[in-house]
Amino acid sequence: MDEELAARVGALEDRDAISRLIIQYAEAVDRRDADLLITCFTDDAEASFGGIGVPGRGGKAVAAFLGSVAGTPQQTGIPMKTSHLFNNVVITLDGDEADVRSTASVYSVRGEPEQVHIRGITYHDRVRRTADGWRIARRVHVPHWEGVAENVPLTPIVPADAPVP
Repeated sequence: MDEELAARVGALEDRDAISRLIIQYAEAVDRRDADLLITCFTDDAEASFGGIGVPGRGGKAVAAFLGSVAGTPQQTGIPMKTSHLFNNVVITLDGDEADVRSTASVYSVRGEPEQVHIRGITYHDRVRRTADGWRIARRVHVPHWEGVAENVPLTPIVPADAPVP
């Protein structure tokens, strides 16, 4: 394979790995999987969400912050459920780093009584290649709008692996 082709293939592989990192973050948040969430960030990562800076650095600090904001059933008695749907992911490669701008529509079920909230968000990330793959080194989460879907009935769904009554 010549050098130009190898560089083009490498860039495609990098974009794919970065896109998978963005989705891995969403899955970690939606599943409330702190261990997976930690692996999305570098040890020195900085982050802010809606203008609020995460105290501390790294994936553990981000996971602790998001856990405190979203809460857990043990903390609140009512878990917040979310689904992050990424619409556009723009990746600008810069050697072993890249700028990533991604937009997401986030559906969340929260409150008492539970309501469906929908939010439009842009993430501005700086990602870095590490020995473990691409990781988020800086994340700025910018919410643009939010609305409540009123009169949307919430129907419990039986998990596929649940016993059928």
